[in-house]
Amino acid sequence: METFTINDFFNEQNEITNINEEAYHHIEDIRETIDSCTRTSDECFYIIDYHKRNFLHVSDNPTYFGGLSAEKIKEMGYKFYLHFVPEEEIKMLIDINHVSLSYFNQLPNNEKPHYFISYNIHIKNRNHKILVNHRLTPLKLYNGKIWLALCSISPATNKVVGKVYLHRQKSLDTIYYSLQNKSWEKFSFARLNDIEKRIFLYSIQGLSIKETAEKVCRSEIAVKKTRSKLLEMLNANNFQEAIHLALLYKLL
Repeated sequence: METFTINDFFNEQNEITNINEEAYHHIEDIRETIDSCTRTSDECFYIIDYHKRNFLHVSDNPTYFGGLSAEKIKEMGYKFYLHFVPEEEIKMLIDINHVSLSYFNQLPNNEKPHYFISYNIHIKNRNHKILVNHRLTPLKLYNGKIWLALCSISPATNKVVGKVYLHRQKSLDTIYYSLQNKSWEKFSFARLNDIEKRIFLYSIQGLSIKETAEKVCRSEIAVKKTRSKLLEMLNANNFQEAIHLALLYKLL
């Protein structure tokens, strides 16, 4: 098995230099905002600092951080990945980092803040591992490169590992990179009509297909057909995953 170090996560694509300490004095409000978001969410949030190559801030919600405290995660920084991502996935995580940042750096600077990167990865937790969805979006840019990135971790809604999604906010287009095929592919979502949106929303509320059919004044067969269509459109394996993607891509 290969041995990796923190430096393997970095290269010239995301090298940040010449940021003075004074610049860090203006981000305390960002920390407070993230902590406020954490109190109303079940997600874990943290900030990557590509200049100092560490974690600038970790929210106090370590559910998906191997059971460690926020202080311990911040202290470990990138060492957390090396210790808590399974060995067989560390190279994949490094490749994801390089491939996604390489594509991101080709985008126009004014477009970059509107994108986020999403992928699944396993995190070890005591004697087992859980599959989580990891998302990253620019928080602060410096000379067109990501200086600070806001990251979130939540439960994965599918079993797919090794596929990276790059999506622009409020866009019906998204692209994904398959590490197996070594290529980017683009696909587009169709706009949801009112019935489709309502079926999603009633499903989120826990209504059965029968109850949903009554709410939208359609037959149960029609609701099932619409759900199947939505699964296909979102390339989802189940309706729970479809709901996650619809929310993630702001389709509702």
